[in-house]
Amino acid sequence: MINFNWPSDCSSFPGNRCTAKLVFIGLIFISFLSYGQNNGLQFSGQNAVQDRRTSLDLSFEDDLCLKGNFELSFDLFFSPKQRDYYGYVFRLIDQQGYNIDLLYDQKSTNGQNFKLILGNRFSKIAFNLDTGILLSKWTHFSLKYNREKDLLVWSDGYHTLSERHVKLTNSECFKILFGANHFKRFKTTDVPAMNIRDIRILVNEHLNFYWPLDELEGSSPLDRVSGRKAKVENPTWINGNHSKWRMIKSFTVKGHPSTAFNLNKEQVYVVAPNYLYQFSIQDESMDSVSYDAPRNLKAGNQSIYNPLSNDIYNVFIDQKKVSKYNLATQQWNQPYDLPKRLTKYWHANKVISKWDSALYVFGGYGQLMYKDSIQRYDLKNKVWSEVKVNKGVFKPRYLAASGISANGENIFILGGYGSNTGQQMLNPENYYDLVTFSLKTNTFKKVFELQRPDQDFVFAASLIIDSAAQKYYGLIFPNDKFNSELKLVSGSLLQPTYQILGNSIPYLFHDINAYADLFYCPVNKKFIAITLFTDDDHVTTVKIYAIDSPVGTGSVLNKIKRPPYYLYLGGILLLMVGLGMALIILRRKKVREDSALPIVGMIELPDIAEVASVSSDLIPSATSKPIQLLLFGNLQLFDEEATEVSKQLSPLLKELFLLILLHSLRKEGGISAKMLDEILWFGKSERIARNNRSVNIAKLKSFLDRLNRFRLNKDSGYWRIDIDLEFVDVDYIHYLKVVQSQTASEQKVRNLFELIKRGPLLQNLEFDWLDGFKSELSHEIIDVLLSQSRRPETTKNPELAIQLADYVFSFDPVNEEAVILKCRALGLLGKHALAKNTFDRFVKDYQSIYGDAFKRTFRSIMQE
Repeated sequence: MINFNWPSDCSSFPGNRCTAKLVFIGLIFISFLSYGQNNGLQFSGQNAVQDRRTSLDLSFEDDLCLKGNFELSFDLFFSPKQRDYYGYVFRLIDQQGYNIDLLYDQKSTNGQNFKLILGNRFSKIAFNLDTGILLSKWTHFSLKYNREKDLLVWSDGYHTLSERHVKLTNSECFKILFGANHFKRFKTTDVPAMNIRDIRILVNEHLNFYWPLDELEGSSPLDRVSGRKAKVENPTWINGNHSKWRMIKSFTVKGHPSTAFNLNKEQVYVVAPNYLYQFSIQDESMDSVSYDAPRNLKAGNQSIYNPLSNDIYNVFIDQKKVSKYNLATQQWNQPYDLPKRLTKYWHANKVISKWDSALYVFGGYGQLMYKDSIQRYDLKNKVWSEVKVNKGVFKPRYLAASGISANGENIFILGGYGSNTGQQMLNPENYYDLVTFSLKTNTFKKVFELQRPDQDFVFAASLIIDSAAQKYYGLIFPNDKFNSELKLVSGSLLQPTYQILGNSIPYLFHDINAYADLFYCPVNKKFIAITLFTDDDHVTTVKIYAIDSPVGTGSVLNKIKRPPYYLYLGGILLLMVGLGMALIILRRKKVREDSALPIVGMIELPDIAEVASVSSDLIPSATSKPIQLLLFGNLQLFDEEATEVSKQLSPLLKELFLLILLHSLRKEGGISAKMLDEILWFGKSERIARNNRSVNIAKLKSFLDRLNRFRLNKDSGYWRIDIDLEFVDVDYIHYLKVVQSQTASEQKVRNLFELIKRGPLLQNLEFDWLDGFKSELSHEIIDVLLSQSRRPETTKNPELAIQLADYVFSFDPVNEEAVILKCRALGLLGKHALAKNTFDRFVKDYQSIYGDAFKRTFRSIMQE
């Protein structure tokens, strides 16, 4: 019953990559799933007691000996909504007791939260990263040491800092410790609430050690190069959290409780006869609020949270009884006086519609009858009515799942158990149809029917609808046994395909004693399952389970009949022939040499000395070049006939194109074949990855050759895309010229406005590797805009200041400097009410992202 608009990266469960699609004569569809983006070790930090904080010792078996130049690199992001992030990210200690530490201090007075410590002193390597970046995405950190120069170099994608005379020239073997540790005088329990993955150690540019930290469980993560074991204390494995449900709360209550979910606060409510229990998903804490008088909650009552009024409604359908609990005043508006008989609407579905401010109840079961009635309760006028609908599409049933579309106009109902006549004695059966109910027309429509599985199943109450991706998520379970189990499934809203996600949850099922529901938390990125079971003594056991999103995939159950074995053999034969032909063509085809074609990776930007100012011709309003490549906003590539041709690329080819292109433009020199394999075909054998790469490189080269002004080559040993800039206009190259010009002027900012007005870099695409490019670009743009905002001429131009702030907000919605700039500019224009509204909206967003109140007041920023 909960709806959410999943971000574009969640439309296919980010972190799980479909790395290959082999189609045999249009009949066979096979997906290979990678979990690489869900890897990592979650560190319990200051939020946990000292004994429960996480430590990772890479040198547990023996010191790590790094003879020569070496590099330590890893990915990091912080767990959101923690009170304190102070602590050691890592400590590197040589055999003489000399230490190199990376420390994070969120309360640093000089604004440099990250500090690199050398022995007993702070080094020159100190920097700050925006909290929004640290809390929202993985950031790649790298520490390199050059032994000959005694030089230490730090890089995080935003800063490159160095220091000489580090005093490590004679040190070759080290203890390497992340988080807490118990090593001699260096022991510490100061740990930031962080997540670490993909720890690599290179010696003389050769990979000696690699801990992906992709374990599901255990305390001995394995180095994939040398087979060394590390040691972890108090681990929480991200991969495990994405593949296994864990019970986060279990308790008992007397009587017959019901459940509801507050999506805004991500709280589960258990409405019991004497208390309202409130369980927070964020910190897994629970409190209870007692009522003025006990509630008469009969078996079969249901509860639902109303986001329109921030109330909880408890409903007993038989008597059309509705009681409202006000969360602000902690009061019920009326008592119940219910009869003793059992409900006739067991496991009916319920949905609150924002479209018409009404509660809808579908189906149910009782007194040997399945229901197909649709009942509506007007939340404003407090009136019940029965909705007259077209008969025959929605068959009498219970134990179905229901959810609502993003626009609030259509309700989805999937599966269930019932009979065509509604009578239990006449051929009851499991249903597998997906139907929609239009709130505009009060009509049902059948979308499709799943093929009947070998093991029949029904659904828990709620269906999570991802309207953007046209997908749903639900909990299924066999309804023909007492010791049952719940499984999460994901399916298409357009065709009868679905797949099982994660492992199963034990579930005691007897329809008048049991209840199960599913919720989704978009901030904490978790699915929540809740089960109730009431025993003969009327004591109900409540269990709450969580699994992180995206969830690891089990078997694909796309219910298309399996083709005969000879079609598989024929498909394999065709695939082998196709691959062989592709290899022959690649070997025979000569690479065209075009010496006049400039290499994008080696573009020479204008000499700063030659540029008096960044003129507007860097940003042509209408390009005269026949081919145009746009990377800001949505990806668009127009050929010489002005036809948008990027749509011809499959998702994989589009990613391959961008991966090589951006490494050619930004990183200079291109990208190695090994890195392509790690990113696009992670987890595949070297042979399979190489074959996939060869086939897709050939496809991409054919596509680029047709454009005639792009050349894909590997002349330098790295894959690179060269562009003939005389005929091709690339907005990203204009951007590089603007930001690399050191001239500070209003014209420079206007040029930047012209570029980024289409939107952020590749805003419709989300890849893990792309985050670094986007973050780096965002950081550069924000720096340019805020630098301009501090200039005297900007303070005298409130319209420009508002533009600057709005563009900063498009990259960093909780930038403190931007909200101050905009509020003051609006104040100068006399728009004080609008300034206050801007500030209030910022404070709300700040609280939502950081889980903490913004420390400044509106008065203070306006008077400063």
